Order: sequence, then C-alpha cells, then structure tokens
Amino acid sequence: MKKLLYLPLLLASQMLLAQSPPPKYAINGGARAVYFADQFNKTGDSTTLPRENSGHVLADLGVNVRPNAATEIQAMVRIRNDYGGFWGSGVSFDIRQLQVKGLIQNKFRYTLGDMDYALTPFTMHRTAPVLEATTHLPALALFQQQMAGYDVFMNPDGTWRTQGGSLDFNFLFRKGPERMKNSLFAMRLRPSFGGAATEQWSFGGRTEFLWKTFPLRIGGTAVSIRDLAGTSADTNLYASNVFTTDGGLGNGFLQLNWETGIANASFRDVNATQKTDYFYTLGLKVGKSLHFSYRDVGPDFFSPAAQTTAYNPTGAPRSFRTIGNDRAIRQASIYDFTREAGLYRSTWNSTLGNDQSTYLLLDPFGEATPNRRGLSASWQPKMGIEALTLALKVDRFSEIRGSGTNALTQFSRAELTAVYTLKDWIFSGMYRDQRAWRADNEAEVPDLQLQQPWISVNVGRQFGDNLRLDAGVLQLQSRGFVHDAQRNAQNEIVNYVGRDVDYSELLPAFSLSYKAFGKSTLQLGFISSSITNAGSFFNIRSGFLAYFIQF
Repeated sequence: MKKLLYLPLLLASQMLLAQSPPPKYAINGGARAVYFADQFNKTGDSTTLPRENSGHVLADLGVNVRPNAATEIQAMVRIRNDYGGFWGSGVSFDIRQLQVKGLIQNKFRYTLGDMDYALTPFTMHRTAPVLEATTHLPALALFQQQMAGYDVFMNPDGTWRTQGGSLDFNFLFRKGPERMKNSLFAMRLRPSFGGAATEQWSFGGRTEFLWKTFPLRIGGTAVSIRDLAGTSADTNLYASNVFTTDGGLGNGFLQLNWETGIANASFRDVNATQKTDYFYTLGLKVGKSLHFSYRDVGPDFFSPAAQTTAYNPTGAPRSFRTIGNDRAIRQASIYDFTREAGLYRSTWNSTLGNDQSTYLLLDPFGEATPNRRGLSASWQPKMGIEALTLALKVDRFSEIRGSGTNALTQFSRAELTAVYTLKDWIFSGMYRDQRAWRADNEAEVPDLQLQQPWISVNVGRQFGDNLRLDAGVLQLQSRGFVHDAQRNAQNEIVNYVGRDVDYSELLPAFSLSYKAFGKSTLQLGFISSSITNAGSFFNIRSGFLAYFIQF
C-alpha cells in the first residue's frame, strides 16, 4: 500500500517544481590556474635571467539577477592571486563586467553597460588574422582562447567589447518582406576626464529586410564616430562616417551576396583634412564546397571599427625584458600572443598605424584592408575517402594605388589544409604560401620581393571521451625586401621605409588534455618558440600546467 502512494506523491512534487517560478539569480563565470616554467636563451644577452617561473590563480565570479521577467542584470568581479602572494599581498580585484538587459513591451530589447557588439566586416568587426596560425596547433589554440582571448573578450563572431547601449527590435509584415530587423547603438569611446581629453562617442546601427519566399536579404549599416566639441580646450576634432548596403540572394545551389559603401573621415585642424573613399565586394557560393569573391577597397577607405586589428604587433612582452634598463630585448612571437592579454588592443584606433609585414602583407587589417583589389576562392572537395577532408583557399590581389611609385605591388596566397581521421587518431597539416612582389622601372626604388610560407603538422590521439594527446609543429617565415608605410595622425601616408626581412619562427608543441563535463580542462604540456631575426637568435622553452573551467 505504501508503494502505491509513492507514485502520486512523486508526480505531485514534480508538478509543483514545474509550476515554481525560475530562480531570480544565478552564479556564473570562470576560473583558471596556470603555472609556467620558462627558459630563455638569446645570443649575446648577459643581462636577462635565463629561467623564470610564474603562475596565477584567478576566478571570475558573476551574479546574474532577474528581478522580473523583463529585466536581467549581470555583474562579474575578477579575483586574481599570483603565486608567491601570500596573505593577500598578491591579490588583485577588478570589475570585469556590468550589464543590464531588458525587454520593453516584449518588442524592444535593450542592453546597457558592457556589451559585445559587431556589424559587418567593413563597418564593425574585430579581426586578428595572425591568430589563424594558432588554430593549427591545439595546444596553442586552447591557450589563446582560454587566456589572452578570454581576457580581452575575443569572440569567434568578431564582436568588440564596448561600453554604451543598444536597442534591438523587429517589425513583421503581412505583404512584401517577412520582417525588418533593426539594431541601434551608442558607445562611449573616450571620456573627457574633466576636460583633459576630448569626449568621443560612436553612434549607428543596422536595418535588414528579409524575404522568405525568394529568399532575399537587403540591409544597410551606418557607423559614425564623433569628437564632441566643448568637452576640452582642444579645437582639433575628429569625425568618421561609414555607410554600407549589403544583401544576399538564394539559399540553394547558388547563393549571391554583396556589400558596398563609402567612408569619410575629417580632421578639423589647421589643414581641415578630409578623406572619402569606397569599397565593394561580391561573393558567389556554388553548392556547399565552392566559393568565389571579388573585393575592391579604395586606398583612402577608413573604417576604424573594422580595420583596427585586435593585436598590437609592436607591443613588448612583459616576460623576459632586459633587467636594469628600459629596452625590450625581443619582439613578440606567436607564442606570446597566446599568453599575454597586454599584446592586444581593446579599443579602436583613430588611424591605421604603420603596416606590419612580419606575418601578413596581403590583408594585415582583415577584409577591410585599404588599397586592395582582387579575387578570392575556396574549395572543399568531396573526397572518396570519408575520413579525409581537404580545403583549398587562393587569393590574388593587387594594389590600387602604387606605394610611392607608378608600379603596383602584387599579392598572392594559397593555402591547403588536410585532416585525416583513423579510428582514434587525427592527422592534420597545413601549408600556406604568401608572396608579394613589385618590379619598379625607377632605379632609385628597390624592387619589392617578399615570401611568407607557413607550415604546420599535428598528430592527435583521443583516449575515450575525455583524454587527448597532441603533438605538432608550426613554422612561419618571412624573407625578402619590403616597404613599410608610415602614417600621420590624419591617416595619410607620409613615408615608406624599406627594409630587408629575414625572419623565421618555429613552434613545436606537446600537450596532454583531460576534459571533464565538457566545460573544464586540465592540460599538461611543453611549448618552444625559436626565432631567428636578421641573424639574431633567441629561444623560449616553456613547460606548463593549466586548468580552465567555465560555469
């Protein structure tokens, strides 16, 4: 008799739980613990400590509060303790995120405070093409994602972490387009600090019409940056506007997409400098494996939120600096970009800065790199072997305006990747050939000739569902003669600096990773970075133990 009573009591309890309101708060965040044993060697260096051990534990503790069904508040604090900081002497506290989200009449969704925001690749998109190299080595990829990338809010969808507000809403139609999607934003890029600097804001948004029956998509995007007059004594004011329209047609065998627009920037100074230029791109996708695109970006096209790279290639790593003076003994390597958040930019640049040709020359500023015209193609053929996957990408571009000469620099890039799976084994490889060249008729201008080959090989073994072993190597090279553009505050090229490039970087990596519950990873491994630059050699060897978790 008692057993018969258990079933209705159990059903009644489940019904009460189902009818209970959702919790008004939840705990979320992440944590990590890392320890590095680094060894540094450089020819001719007698001032740097050859060994350095470091590590830290940090926790991002967030509280998500829902005071009502239409409001959500997210607050997160970071607590960090470096190894060796006992009794609170090495502990730091930071506010990592403050955000309010809500609904107005169940139609308008707003966000205030810290937010991640992105638009199109030519208006607002965070790009860091050099980090593509890390994806070919699982050990480097995990570090980039869970350390530097996590710290600077680098998301795979290209969003920028900003402060301000956004408003999103849709309209539905009975005839014509099915719906209209809208998004408006306002972001504070630079505070005035009581008149010490000029207040700077960005405004804009996007509208997109969607037809389901064709299918057809047509959108328009605007991004405007403004220095606010009167917020400081400085009368030199900067303004930038980018307006684009884009669309897509088809979702079957043939798909067509496009985007075109203009950008203008003005500097209200003594010379009242103004720059206006265009861009357009057209893409065609054939089936599921073939894609073509043509891109033409004017020499003076400037879109700060799309062209600012997420990384700072001129930054000096915090580790392994010369002891006793102010000069850094080495430049940053790919390995540094996986570890150090300080090598990344968290805000937009008001100018492009100087060209960096150590890793990439064709598109150092992503798709929106100015002064480029050319064709891209990608192909992922269907192989007769199910376990084998191949992908081929080819780019062929040219300058639109010569770099100080009448001759135009030509660019080419071809990349082949292969992945082969054999039971629990995974074999992968990548080869990328990058070239830039220009033959000048003017005797006083040296010919430009640059080659940048990348190659990687990785072998992985999966043991069950949680344990994985990886071993791989990545090599990057850059050799030849190149001209680096030097720009002023008005984004004008004032000079070209020619230099010989002889750079090589070799990164072998080994890692043993254990995943538990899908959100936590314990990793033990070894990474080495050997760099030869213009005859100078240095090497970093790092053994590490790391633990990452998100909750």
